[in-house]
Amino acid sequence: MNIVDRTISWFSPERGLARIKARARTEGLTNARLAYQGATAGRRAQGWRAVSTDANAETRAVQVITHNVVGTGIIPTAALTTEKHRADLEVLLKAHFDTTACDADGRHDLYGLQALAMRTIVESGEAIVRKRPRRAEDGLPLPFQIQVMEPDHIDSSIDGPQPNGSIAVQGVEYNAVGKRIAYHLFQEHPGALATWRMPQSVRVPAEYVAHIYRSDRPGQARGVSWFAPVVLRMRDFADFADAQLVRQKVAACFAAFIETEDSGAGLIGATTEGQSHPLEMLEPGIIERLRVGEKVSFGAPPQVAGYAEYMGATLHE
Repeated sequence: MNIVDRTISWFSPERGLARIKARARTEGLTNARLAYQGATAGRRAQGWRAVSTDANAETRAVQVITHNVVGTGIIPTAALTTEKHRADLEVLLKAHFDTTACDADGRHDLYGLQALAMRTIVESGEAIVRKRPRRAEDGLPLPFQIQVMEPDHIDSSIDGPQPNGSIAVQGVEYNAVGKRIAYHLFQEHPGALATWRMPQSVRVPAEYVAHIYRSDRPGQARGVSWFAPVVLRMRDFADFADAQLVRQKVAACFAAFIETEDSGAGLIGATTEGQSHPLEMLEPGIIERLRVGEKVSFGAPPQVAGYAEYMGATLHE
């Protein structure tokens, strides 16, 4: 414990214990994240730039995993005993979820929102799905909408004891028995290019928020990107492929070299009726006579052995 914790514990053992528990949770999550190669700060990660931009500034594709998990989407059905009531509710469900009426941003139907959430989970490790209650005068088939949000909307600066006696861990608020009771969310994406003021978070009760992520460890408060364990291998794979491509380009640029003892001699060329025509490229079947003292040597760029084996092994990993 530091001096602040000791002082608080002396005056209020309960508050001191709460601070220690909150710090232990935060340190545990940090250590778990640093266990992944993608969080390393070593030499292999030099030159990387961690970004917190929104989807308008940077977009990645995780189509394969998304399609395999979501498929055509989860279809809601009405479980009612009365046939008439079930039929009426089916009409409402179809009118709400099969259209963009269910999307707070007005862009996707329910199945598009499922795919959007899954893409975010794979890429960022977690997704926030917020329920937005609506008024009857809004004219929606059902009085609510769904908003899928990136985890950057969680205000991670809200951490530690709160005025109401609860404990916050990286923007997620817990009560005394460890139940999630609220989330502190930014109204706008903090990395949005259009943001001209300091973002302010609001406290949203947990019953209006679905925090979706894969829990790998007990007590895990936040999710981790699915690419975290392999991101360095992916970078090495890309660098190796780029280096091979550059080597091939260099090899194609230097095909042959002309050596001569006469520094004033012109370019290698064929003579037709006294006119010299420089030879600037190699063509199939060409025969060229060299001038006295000239000779040609062909470039032999170094070969990289095991290219196919390395690429195959990395992809399998």
